[in-house]
Amino acid sequence: MPGMGILSASHDGTIKLWALTGQPLLEMIGHTSLVYSVDAHSSGLIASGSEDRSVKIWKDGICVQSIEHPGCIWDAKFLDNGDVVTACSDGVVRIWTTDNNRFCSDEELATYTDIISQYTLTRKTVGGLKLMDLPGVEALQVQGNNDGQTLIVREGDNGVAYSWNSKELKWDKIGEVVDGPGDAAQGQVYDGAHYDFVFNVDIGDGEPIRKLPYNRSDDPYAVADKWLLKENLPLTYRQQVVEFILQNSGQSNFVPDPSFRDPYTGGNAYVPGEPSSSNGSAPKQTFKHIPKNGMLLFETAQFEGILKKITVFSATLASDS
Repeated sequence: MPGMGILSASHDGTIKLWALTGQPLLEMIGHTSLVYSVDAHSSGLIASGSEDRSVKIWKDGICVQSIEHPGCIWDAKFLDNGDVVTACSDGVVRIWTTDNNRFCSDEELATYTDIISQYTLTRKTVGGLKLMDLPGVEALQVQGNNDGQTLIVREGDNGVAYSWNSKELKWDKIGEVVDGPGDAAQGQVYDGAHYDFVFNVDIGDGEPIRKLPYNRSDDPYAVADKWLLKENLPLTYRQQVVEFILQNSGQSNFVPDPSFRDPYTGGNAYVPGEPSSSNGSAPKQTFKHIPKNGMLLFETAQFEGILKKITVFSATLASDS
């Protein structure tokens, strides 16, 4: 990136801007899968292509546009005039522009929209079932076999459940079917590894969103301990983190494994109400952001307060000979 440094695309789903000295300056988070390519334009815009089927356009570290494709994006490059060229796994090269004098026709645009819709439809699941495999609404013309029989039909881009009412000889609509926590077949990628879940954790106080990766086979207490230490957060949050994990992973009936050994204390997994024993010394405390090299990005903050404080510091500096 001219005048700034080097851009990198990573399998952890992020794009990073590095100073030529090797210090990270900026991290761009927005893709949900591996990022294969990144390119910069003289205008300051950045384009990235990912396995999540999107090309994202970034400005000042913020995603300003996301362009969906019918397949994985293997490469994305800027032309000198600011257009973006994409190489998609469907075998098609496409050029994207902001110049309305060179837009494709309305018919071509409608065709592309249909391609995206069909691609999404063929891969969408409802309640663990592929949407395209569900019968259409015409299946409701056939009477049920017994009272309370359930039938899921495809209505547009959704799966809708019906129950057979033998008394009135009609199908009663139950409601739309959605995927539960256990239906996520593909999982998510974090730091180049696949997980069943990658949760966004907002701890408040203007802090940036934290990522918490988790597999159903993991011990949630061990995951909570490791994550809190990694993020330099108090271990008193442990039970809150565990409850968050269990609730959002659909494991409300979790029973701790008595054979588990805590890698940090040498004892068994933490159980609420029971003191944990320690056979070793606590790990040395480290500070993630001190000293800070490069730029730290906050997605949410009290900007007015920050600006006032910076103004005060500037005034103090200016008055100090």
